[in-house]
Amino acid sequence: MRFRVDMSDQDQKIQSKRPHDGAFKQQKLKAWQPLLTPWQVIGTFAAIGAIFLALGGVCYAASESVVEIQTPAYQAMNFNDTIVGFEIEIQEDMSAPVYFYYKLHKFHQNHRRYVKSRSDPQLRGLQGQTADCDPLEDWEVDGEAKTLYPCGLIAHSKFNDTFSADICDDNGCRPLHWNSTGIAWASDMDKKFKYRALNPEEETAVGPSGFPVWTSDDDEEFVVWMRTAGLPTFTKLHRIIHQDLKKGQTLSLNISNVFPVASFGGKKSLVLTTMSWLGGKNSFLGIAYFVVGGAAMLLALIFLIKHVVAPRPLGDLNYLAAKSGVASR
Repeated sequence: MRFRVDMSDQDQKIQSKRPHDGAFKQQKLKAWQPLLTPWQVIGTFAAIGAIFLALGGVCYAASESVVEIQTPAYQAMNFNDTIVGFEIEIQEDMSAPVYFYYKLHKFHQNHRRYVKSRSDPQLRGLQGQTADCDPLEDWEVDGEAKTLYPCGLIAHSKFNDTFSADICDDNGCRPLHWNSTGIAWASDMDKKFKYRALNPEEETAVGPSGFPVWTSDDDEEFVVWMRTAGLPTFTKLHRIIHQDLKKGQTLSLNISNVFPVASFGGKKSLVLTTMSWLGGKNSFLGIAYFVVGGAAMLLALIFLIKHVVAPRPLGDLNYLAAKSGVASR
């Protein structure tokens, strides 16, 4: 005799929520549960230590291969202040390309209001959409308020010191071969910044600085400045030198010192540097690898001494194999 049981709608709804009876959903997948012996732990720490120490040596050597020169700090009290001259003696050979940076101290580009004061649609070549540029959305020209192009605090605080340089040796002085091509990210130049001709009836390029801050579609200096720094002391790439600098030569720099920093207690300096496969001169990564590797080797040594001097007997793993399925050793 057969019986038919009618399930209520509520029972069917409850049954429909039951997970599938599979190994994954029922958490029955096979798992590996290693039981590490003291020698395995010692060997693991020793291997990690050796690997990290080797990586630390490679990174530190790459950093030390970079030749870097930094000038003394200089200031400007106001616009069009002075011409500053630097004579930089090349202490070591610097193979091209050599990178020329300006460095600003105590300039907080990461300030919240400063970072937000820009219009990305406008920088991509679109008109309008300048509300995010507050408090520097427009500027008064001949008694009439006009939209700034580009607008915002970042654009109109652009670093505007200018430089001229000669390289001097026993044969005399000659102009340095450098340019600003390639200093900005290719993705920024291709997608994020598209210069357009402004509409003089509604827009103006001249703001509080008194001069246009963005002049052409290939103005990479402006694009570099618009990528804000996260720390108050930072460097930004300004030129790439396309010639070798030899030991004993002198780099003669003339600086039009117009970017004011004295009002907020800041400073300016210049940096000349080569690059390694790891980037610029920064020994932090190598030292960090040394510290981690040394700590791992120290732990391996401590465990080794403990195991040799006062070993702890291990239980028979075969007793675990019958119940947990762990393979015996």
